[in-house]
Amino acid sequence: QSTWGIQFYKDLMEQEIQYINDQERDIVQLLQKLDQTHIIEKIPTYSKEKREAFIQQIEKLNTTYPGGLEQYYQRARVLLKDAAENRNPYEGYQPKVPKGQNVDFYSPDITELESAGFSVLRDTAFVLVAGGLGERLGYNGIKVQIPIDTVTETCFLNYYAQYILAFQRKSNASRDLPLAIMTSDDTHSQTVKLLEENNYFGMKKDQIFIMKQEKVPAMIDNDAHFALRPDDLEIETKPHGHGAVSYTHLRAHETGRNLVCRLLLEKKK
Repeated sequence: QSTWGIQFYKDLMEQEIQYINDQERDIVQLLQKLDQTHIIEKIPTYSKEKREAFIQQIEKLNTTYPGGLEQYYQRARVLLKDAAENRNPYEGYQPKVPKGQNVDFYSPDITELESAGFSVLRDTAFVLVAGGLGERLGYNGIKVQIPIDTVTETCFLNYYAQYILAFQRKSNASRDLPLAIMTSDDTHSQTVKLLEENNYFGMKKDQIFIMKQEKVPAMIDNDAHFALRPDDLEIETKPHGHGAVSYTHLRAHETGRNLVCRLLLEKKK
């Protein structure tokens, strides 16, 4: 199809749509730029209420991804093209096993290394990626609720919290060591409930910072066309990546009291 033909079709679509407001016009222009004409042609067939909800969804998707939907679309195009052509992004690289250091637990080195670690422990923040369910592990619930053993049945999140509290006591920190937990739509409410019902496992409520992972549009083909829900004016979405705790997520949850984001972003120790 020629460039002229595509532009003619876009111009025709714009003439046919009676926009409900300026926001919808901007949304259509953005979707045209991203070659999402299959979505644009459906907009006039829906009610004002549906179209308003669609505008809100697009605006949210456009603000939660770094660089907006345009950046997401362009990056997806490259990745999908590479995958279709079986292009390996790591071609030319040679994998190497890094050299490690084995320390005898009973050697003098262990004391020196522990001292070095404890000296920076008070400036440490902890991040727990908790966006997955335990279905693949045969557990009907969130992964952080899975018991670590069959005797005490202590759940993983409790075990993790006790480690942080032990570090906190050992380091003689002047403040509470923060814990950031990234959840998803699948796990957010259950994670909050688990913490509340167990009094945050001994940690303080304002010591724990919960960040829900946002979603991005799902694709229907290798040309990065966004998927629509069947018989609805709503883009099908999916979790972004595998639980990446990004700069954007951290900054979005930073407040005057919230030290965890600043620590995670600025501490290099």
